[in-house]
Amino acid sequence: MKYCLALGLLGSLVVGCGSDGGGHNTLTGSGECATDSLAITVTGLPAGVSAKVTVDGPLNHASLVGSESLKVATGTYTITADPVTAPDPVVRKAYKASVSTAQADVHCGADALAVSVTYSLIPTSNQLWVGSQNSDNDTFGYASAVLTSSGAPDATTTASTAGSLPGAFDRDGNLWLIDGTAGSVGLKRYAADALAAGANVTPDIVIGSDALSGGIPGPTTLAFDGSGNLWVGVAYSNEVAKFAAADLATSTDSAVPSVEISGVPSPAALAFDVKGNLWVGSGNDVLEYTVDTLAASSSAPPATTIDAQTPEPVIGALSNVLGLAFNAEGQLWVNYDGTLALLTSLESGTVTPAIQVQADVLALPQGIALDESGGMWLAYSAGKFCKFSASQLTASGSVAPAVVISSAALGSVTSPAFFPAPARLGLYASLK
Repeated sequence: MKYCLALGLLGSLVVGCGSDGGGHNTLTGSGECATDSLAITVTGLPAGVSAKVTVDGPLNHASLVGSESLKVATGTYTITADPVTAPDPVVRKAYKASVSTAQADVHCGADALAVSVTYSLIPTSNQLWVGSQNSDNDTFGYASAVLTSSGAPDATTTASTAGSLPGAFDRDGNLWLIDGTAGSVGLKRYAADALAAGANVTPDIVIGSDALSGGIPGPTTLAFDGSGNLWVGVAYSNEVAKFAAADLATSTDSAVPSVEISGVPSPAALAFDVKGNLWVGSGNDVLEYTVDTLAASSSAPPATTIDAQTPEPVIGALSNVLGLAFNAEGQLWVNYDGTLALLTSLESGTVTPAIQVQADVLALPQGIALDESGGMWLAYSAGKFCKFSASQLTASGSVAPAVVISSAALGSVTSPAFFPAPARLGLYASLK
């Protein structure tokens, strides 16, 4: 006969079962007892979306995509669940998970153990976010469903934040923004739930640092690396500063960068490639700082310096880098003051990009962002932002946008941003 006992110990669940007399564990062959009643129940995901649940213990490792009952040996098991996404042609839906029991101690003599994994939508996902200057609000979110054709749809989210994009999303869908307000220059995190609720949003984490507030112009651009460290371009000091992930968990007015790369003239755009190298838009140049260079503070020159020019018959310099974005093939799109140029060879020198799209824009198009389909979004004119489809980005020429979104509520639009980042790009917020 099987005998069972269930105990609660310091927030852990203790589970096991007695032997039926055979005294043999089919998992280990060691004679230890085992149970087949570690039941993982997954809820909250739409049909067709797989969970990412991991059960780790001394003798077992299981990766689950949905509800399942497991046969496990005695020992301590850790149950974790990663965020998952649902497909979308523009920007995916993302779901986070909560686990009812993070750790289970499995012993002989315990009863069945049930662990619930509950997923919920991250509310900043499935939206394109744009900043806005000279308007009543400065952060707007537009649902993916209204972005497939031109029009004047209402924003899903309208929020007042102390700062506007360019910003950066972390893996939890929280938005980090630069606050350039006099006397409070620094970084502010807006929690996903609070931001998606709109209205006047209060940041839940505020990071101040002497490295950010010592002059004008101050911080200009942000980017997360693959480990969740936040890098900030600071114009007045001509440097790029790293704030370690561990230092972003709580508010402080005295954060110290863990790494400072100096001698970077007026950094205006940042992007990481899949290898972890940092690319910087600096004046008219695109600069690369390798992973090794980024390991410690230095004034080392960039490993790569690229400047670009227009093709014959009228050769001229492409200037004023306003945005960077890597595509899925590892090539780098550069926004040169409204000319979208694709750098396919990332080696030092003067290059003539084979693809140069002259965007028919009427404003300073700060930043660029690629969506799930490979389309590119940027500012268009006062009260408008636009998309160039992937097919429009395959050849040079002057191109009218495929999609234009307008709103009387928008002022001068600043850099667009997605959460999650496109799946194929390998960014920190891609949630692959």
